[in-house]
Amino acid sequence: MPRGDEWELGKGTAIHLGIAAVLDFYEGEGHWPGIHDKDDALKVVDLAKTLSESRQKLAKDNADGGYCYAQKVNWGFPSGDVRDLDEDRIRRFARLFSTELTGFCAFLGGAAAQEVLKKSGKFTPLDQWVHHDEACLAIDEFRSNYGPRFGLRCDYQIATMGKEFQARVANQRVFLVGCGALGCEYLKGLALMGVGTGDDGKIYVTDMDRIEVSNLSRQFLFRQPDVGHPKSVRGALAVKKWNPSLNIEALEKRVGDDSEDFFNDKFWESLSMCWNALDNVMARRYTDNRCLFYSKPLLESGTLGTKSNHEVILSLCTSTYNGAKEVDSNKIKSPCALCNCSRTCQIIALSLPSRRTFWITLNLNRINTRRSAMTRLPF
Repeated sequence: MPRGDEWELGKGTAIHLGIAAVLDFYEGEGHWPGIHDKDDALKVVDLAKTLSESRQKLAKDNADGGYCYAQKVNWGFPSGDVRDLDEDRIRRFARLFSTELTGFCAFLGGAAAQEVLKKSGKFTPLDQWVHHDEACLAIDEFRSNYGPRFGLRCDYQIATMGKEFQARVANQRVFLVGCGALGCEYLKGLALMGVGTGDDGKIYVTDMDRIEVSNLSRQFLFRQPDVGHPKSVRGALAVKKWNPSLNIEALEKRVGDDSEDFFNDKFWESLSMCWNALDNVMARRYTDNRCLFYSKPLLESGTLGTKSNHEVILSLCTSTYNGAKEVDSNKIKSPCALCNCSRTCQIIALSLPSRRTFWITLNLNRINTRRSAMTRLPF
């Protein structure tokens, strides 16, 4: 999925040829291209050239088309006009083929899970190649910046983005607000990336909630023995086991006006950034105000049912969270998920404390007219 302007330049075809060349390389050599192995990268480039030329000849002989080779793209579709192969992109792809990045793994895991859910229901999974390319992450102009490797968990990250980047990441001081479904994912990512492992680095995570049985299905840092314990404490213990070098402090404090004796000027000024994993608008607005006041970057995100959002907020550079309108889901008069369901009809079993069960058929197209009648039921 290259960006639009890159796709128009035909760079998507270079990505596809790079993948095909690496597969041919594996068949011929019996192993994948080595990390920053110049010889392996040159072989992959040569294979990509051969593939492009052979497919170009096949395209001339076969009018049906469908062959991928180095060509220009017009209005989103391959034009057939030959262009030079993007050797630099394929060479970089080969040198970094064997690396793994925490963020990309999370993205691919989410995409794969979504396709599995599609297959099990009424939706149709993707039946095509999907490429995602972020060349801006690769800092490989100077060999001293990415080698040699040290045998550390972050070696892949260093090989891609360099030693200087890793040193800056290790000394970041991050304030993670919330340790629920989103907070667990973010805490995992921070730990695996080596954030807060340096002498000056640290992660603060705060959450007032305690773990419930219903949390175990989606908040993967927690297990059955954790039920009843604070989310922030058990989440911090889990990631500390993965990365013992992590400097992390778990808090059980609410972030708001009543906790400014703890989250004071000294605390906010010591931070590198704030990351929201909250479930209410009021707390989001407060952290947004604090980050604006202290000129701290804010990563904002949230989920509501099948909807989600994320936003990078930079003080004095981007719009703030408070600059946009958003409805607090906790203040919706009827938070029932069925009221927002697109199905036309549902049969619901409601188990009452008296162990009686009522079966109610709801026509959700007329839910607004029947909502008042539902409130009068003896629940």
